[in-house]
Amino acid sequence: MFFSVRDDDDHGTLIDFLQRRQNLSLGAVRQILRPWIGRTAASPQFPGLESTSPNRMHVEGAYRRMANAQRFPYLEHERSVPADVLLAPRFAGRMRIDKVYTSVLARAIETARITLETAGIGPVPIERDAALNERMYGDLQGLNKAEAAQRFGAEQVKLWRRSYDVRPPGGESLADTAARVLPFWERRILPDLRAGRNILVVAHGNSLRALVMHLDGLTREQVIQLEIPTGVPLLYEMSPDGTVLGKRYL
Repeated sequence: MFFSVRDDDDHGTLIDFLQRRQNLSLGAVRQILRPWIGRTAASPQFPGLESTSPNRMHVEGAYRRMANAQRFPYLEHERSVPADVLLAPRFAGRMRIDKVYTSVLARAIETARITLETAGIGPVPIERDAALNERMYGDLQGLNKAEAAQRFGAEQVKLWRRSYDVRPPGGESLADTAARVLPFWERRILPDLRAGRNILVVAHGNSLRALVMHLDGLTREQVIQLEIPTGVPLLYEMSPDGTVLGKRYL
C-alpha cells in the first residue's frame, strides 16, 4: 500500500500506483509484476519512478489525519460511506472489531493487517484457517484467462470458472469451496457473532461467494452470477440468533 502526503487521492495499492504514474493498463501492470510473485530477490525497478526519503514527522502526521475518521475523503468519495456515518459517535473515529478471521494465504493476511492499521484498530485476536482459502483451480492455477483459454478452450474454461459444481482438472468447484467454508462458519464464526462480537472476515472471491450464497439464500444459478468487489467492505448486520437483518457495501 502507499499513501501520499501530497493530496487525498494519491493512495492505494502498488498496482494503483503504477497505473496512475505510468499510465498502464491493469494487464500491463500484471505482466510487469508476474515474474516477481513469490520471489525473495530485490523488488523490480520501474523506469520513471524515483526513490524518496520523506520527512518522518510529516508522514506520521499525515497518517494520523488519515486514520481519524472525522475526515476521510477516500471513504466518503470513493467508497460512498456517508459523512454522517463516519461522524457518528458509535464509530468514534473507528469501527470496532473484536476478532478477525482470515485464510492462511499471504494476501489475505496482509490485507487484514493493512485494514486494521489504516483504521487504527488493534490489537485484536486473529485466527487463520485454510477453510477460508481461495478456491483451488488445479491446472488453471497461475494462468490468466487468455492463457487458460488458449490451452483448454474458451468454452471449457468458462464452464470450469462459472459453474457451481464442475471441477477443473486437479482443482475445486465452488461447491467444494462451500463444503469447507460453511462448516467453519458454523463452528467458529457464528458463535462469536451470537456472543455479540463484531467480526471481520478477510478471505477471497470464491470463499466469500460461498459464504454470501449461504447468508443471502442464493440458488446455484444465482451464485454463478454473483461478483464480490475486491477490497470493498461488505457489512452484515445480524440478530443474536444469527439471522441476517441487513447488508450493505461500505
